[in-house]
Amino acid sequence: MKKAEARRTATGGTRSEQTRSRILAAAAQVMRTHTYAELRLSDIAKVANMETGSLYYHFDSKDDLVNEVTNIGLGKLNDVADEAAKALPESATPLERLEACLRAFTVEIHSSDDFIASAVRVLGQLPTSMQGAYWHKTVATATFWDRMFAAAVASGELRADLHPGISRRLVLSAIMRSAEWPKSERKHPELIAETLIAITFEGLKAKGDAIPF
Repeated sequence: MKKAEARRTATGGTRSEQTRSRILAAAAQVMRTHTYAELRLSDIAKVANMETGSLYYHFDSKDDLVNEVTNIGLGKLNDVADEAAKALPESATPLERLEACLRAFTVEIHSSDDFIASAVRVLGQLPTSMQGAYWHKTVATATFWDRMFAAAVASGELRADLHPGISRRLVLSAIMRSAEWPKSERKHPELIAETLIAITFEGLKAKGDAIPF
C-alpha cells in the first residue's frame, strides 16, 4: 500500500486528499516555469508551504509527482479537443470540426491552467524511462487527430496530395512548442489560435495542383 493510501485509510481521506491536492497544484505551478532537470522538491514544498520531507508521505519520488501532474494535464488537454468536436452541430463539416478542435486545443495550452501548461512543457524533457507511462495517452491523442485530418482530406476540404499524419505532426508540434514562447508573446491565445488556423489551412486547403513528389 502506498504511503498516501495508508494515510487516507487512517484519516478517512479528507485531510490527506486536501494535502495531496495542494502538493499537486504546487508542483504544477513550479513545473510551468522550470525544466524537468531544474525541478526540485524543495521548490515545490516551498510553494505548498510544507517541509520537503513531508512530500514523501504522499509521493515516493520527484518522478512520481511529475508523472501524476503530467497525467492530469494531458487528460485535461485531450478532453478539451474532444468536447470541442462534440459541441458542434451534426451539419458541421470535417474541416469545421478540425478547426474548432485546433482552436480549443491552442487556447487551452495558453490558458491559466498550470497542469496543462506544465504537462506540455515537461513532456519532451522527460527521460525515456518515464515516457512509457504516457504511451497510451499519446497514442490515443495521435489517433484522434489523425482521424480528424483524414476526414477533412476524405471530404475534399484538405489537399489529398499531402500526408495527413505528417500534417498532424507539424501542426500539433507548432502548437505545443508555442507554449514555450516568452510570456509576453502568449498574452492573446485566441489570436495565436486564429493565426495558426489561417496559416495552416490556407496552405492545406485543396487548390488544384498537387506537389510533385
